Amino acid sequence: MLLSAVATAFNLWQSGIPNRGDMMIGIHRLSELADGWRFGIYYPRLGPNLNFNYGAPLFEFYPPLVSYVALGFHAGGLSLIHAMKATFTLAIALAGAGAYLFARALTGVRAAAWLSAVTYLSAPYLMTNVYERGAGAELIALALLPWLFWALYGLLHSDARWRLWLAAGLVAGILLAHNSTALFFLPAAYIFVTILALWRGRGRAFAAILLSGFLGLGLGAFYWLPALTEVRFTRTEEYMLGDIKNVSDNLLSWRELLQPTWVFVYTGEARFRFARVLAMVGFVGMLASLFHHPRLRRGLFLLALGWLLIMGLQLELARPFWDSAPLIRFIQFSWRLYGLASLCTAILVGALVAWPSWPVAARWGTAVALGVLFLSVSAANLQPDRLTLWYDIDDASLTKRDLFERGRQGYALFSDYTPIYLGTTSGGLTMPRVPGATLAPPLAVAPGIQVLEENPVLIRLAVEAPAPFLLHISRIYFPGWQTYVDGRPVTTAASGPFGLVTAELPAGRYTATVRFDQTPTRRLADGVSIASLAIWGAFVLVPHHQKRKWLLRSGVALAVIVAALHLQLRSKPAHQPAPLNANFQDQVRLLGYSLDDTKWRRGEEVVLRLYWFAQQTPPVNYKVLVHVAELDDSGKAVQADSEPTLGYTPMTTWEPGELFTDEHRIQLEPTVNPGRYRLLIGIYHPETIENLMVESAGVILPGDRLVLTEVEIRDE
Repeated sequence: MLLSAVATAFNLWQSGIPNRGDMMIGIHRLSELADGWRFGIYYPRLGPNLNFNYGAPLFEFYPPLVSYVALGFHAGGLSLIHAMKATFTLAIALAGAGAYLFARALTGVRAAAWLSAVTYLSAPYLMTNVYERGAGAELIALALLPWLFWALYGLLHSDARWRLWLAAGLVAGILLAHNSTALFFLPAAYIFVTILALWRGRGRAFAAILLSGFLGLGLGAFYWLPALTEVRFTRTEEYMLGDIKNVSDNLLSWRELLQPTWVFVYTGEARFRFARVLAMVGFVGMLASLFHHPRLRRGLFLLALGWLLIMGLQLELARPFWDSAPLIRFIQFSWRLYGLASLCTAILVGALVAWPSWPVAARWGTAVALGVLFLSVSAANLQPDRLTLWYDIDDASLTKRDLFERGRQGYALFSDYTPIYLGTTSGGLTMPRVPGATLAPPLAVAPGIQVLEENPVLIRLAVEAPAPFLLHISRIYFPGWQTYVDGRPVTTAASGPFGLVTAELPAGRYTATVRFDQTPTRRLADGVSIASLAIWGAFVLVPHHQKRKWLLRSGVALAVIVAALHLQLRSKPAHQPAPLNANFQDQVRLLGYSLDDTKWRRGEEVVLRLYWFAQQTPPVNYKVLVHVAELDDSGKAVQADSEPTLGYTPMTTWEPGELFTDEHRIQLEPTVNPGRYRLLIGIYHPETIENLMVESAGVILPGDRLVLTEVEIRDE
């Protein structure tokens, strides 16, 4: 079975990725999660690099499980691309293992379980998620689905409590893996086991079944509860339920229900139709199930009924259902139900060799023959040269500039969870202000500001303001952003066309902290999840037969609660910028800069963060010069001039009173001579190439170039 999983995943490990859509987005989600972990933010609801560093509530709404699994591989040394491919490979193997366990429990026959496993892990719809869509989140959910069926089915025949805790964990896992799968397939699993419990007179199992569901919902509450209640602060529904994603548009006639070819094709209009061979053999399995023992026949009947219902929902006749049922359109595409249909048919196919009267050799011979057939039909067209969406990209291409360029061209990762406070498109963030637009008046008196520390969810400032003023932070507002003056909250809201985090700051000398806090909903959701995790951990880690089990369970529960609260409340690492106060012609001031180091090797890329404060909206889209210059100013070793944020933020979009976190990347070519240099910055007009005059207590070189620091470039 594992060899079959490796065989189906083999082509995935060739150069490139399945497509530039879902797979590429999944890789960038992994990158956002990894960046959060670097700052000790273990569940970063915000994606800090999205929207050109203005941020977006990425993991507030997108299920995070696939990114966390991939992060484990990435932490183990795999590149971003290879970490995602390893996650896909693991999911295929898990899908087969889960189908094996479920089929073995249902039929009691190993050959039947093996055939069901190979049929499911190689099911064309699962392979479509791998090789055509690159949909890792849905694939992980489909891998966990048979495990949930197995755990719940076991509750009908065993009082082993570990099955209850396993089922609860699997419910949470599917919730955290994929929204649509959880919305439709979790009820299917519970309906299946509930009906079987009624048929078999296993009423005592109802309590365990219900408890597993409620506990699983509690474990995943930190994600799904805020996602449901705070979605109104985004344009997600507009994106998901617009005409372009209308479920009814994908419905078929009965003639179009199956692929026209026997070997599954992953390109063209037919790629989202059900596999012909799998349907034919599954139909035979469904007919054969009528003659099995009643104990097996009932389970197979429910699976056959589910499969037929799903196939019926693909037809034009089902249009009234898709158009009227509440929440149903969140699935986006009717063919997403093929995941459950594939599991149903896999079990029905496996049951073909579950006849007690069959000799072992005949049983295994038939199972192997059918398994090879399904593998061949499913994998024959999985070579990259036969997949029209295969995208040739490597890790060296996964730069921040590449991410931003995709964003400027309408990258879905930027637009999917756009806050309602953003008054433009994601690409509009990179557009200069329209000439003649009404501007906010300049600040009459500029406050004194020093940036003490900054990370994706925190900015702490030392402020000395002669008069009250509005502080704008270069982050798109989303509920949770709050500003504190010496620990006291002040009014914080969205303002301007970009919906910037804006606070009303008073006159005086104080410390201002702008922080992305919990909302009441998130606190409640986190509390429910922590309490559920404490209960779950206490019963999982302390065996039922252990002496003083309640004392030990209470200790485990308390330890879980303390650990969870510590991870939430512990201080997060942050940039601590070197302070500056450089005034560029009374338009913008440089408050400080941040470098991870001042000693670099040739060939490295250096990240420089600059902290600007706009006294007025600049009249021109100035460029920032960043030079690595000789100590005697006789020449430049490196020049990296651009508009702010790698060239994606025009200065004319800045508001008076805006604190802007800027980023520049300096590529040190291998040809740069080793030695000591000065790091210089300035601001210049892109047409006249004249620098703005700068006033500062620091060192200013001729031509209004400000020296930030001395740096060293080494050979090794």
